Amino acid sequence: MASAGPTSNSFISQRLKLHYVDWGNRGAPPLLLVHGGRDHCRNWDWVADKLRDRYHIIAPDLRGHGDSAWSPDGNYAMDGFVYDLAQLIHQLDLGPVSIVAHSMGGNIALRYTGLYPENVRKLVAIEGLGPSPKIIAERAAKDGGGKSKTKKAPAKSAKAKSDDGAAEKPKKTAAKPKAAATKKAPAKTATKAKTTKKSAT
Repeated sequence: MASAGPTSNSFISQRLKLHYVDWGNRGAPPLLLVHGGRDHCRNWDWVADKLRDRYHIIAPDLRGHGDSAWSPDGNYAMDGFVYDLAQLIHQLDLGPVSIVAHSMGGNIALRYTGLYPENVRKLVAIEGLGPSPKIIAERAAKDGGGKSKTKKAPAKSAKAKSDDGAAEKPKKTAAKPKAAATKKAPAKTATKAKTTKKSAT
């Protein structure tokens, strides 16, 4: 037997009409499901359907996502998302609430929890922090530390090529393709220049 889906609702945050779905069971402990940057609230349907008998599930559409309003000035700064989450929890009187959040939603939920720890019972952040400190340190060591961002991009592509071999050998192997690519680059640039001259005439 198929269960009924959620009901659509909205709330106002910073003059934006933001959408959320409510899976019912208001007497149960509240659980927020917060989606990631390329998702919307209905991505959680499969999770909500399994947990709806134990929790009062709310799944918001973040601003600019799903059925929520877009920011009129095109500003989607993290503090705006955190404020929206704070408004939802406050307006629905959900605190203390359990939160399960993914990716950008996890980042938002972690920031909210840091600001209002008394309003969060439990938090699960799935991929909400970015790379671990260990991975960041390894990347920095391979990239040579304090180089500028423009210089790091080629080092990362060389790193990707070198991950297949041993620690010292890939540096020599990676250098050869770079030299070959450098020899080919002038020919491509010359072709582009010719095309540009033809277009200009």
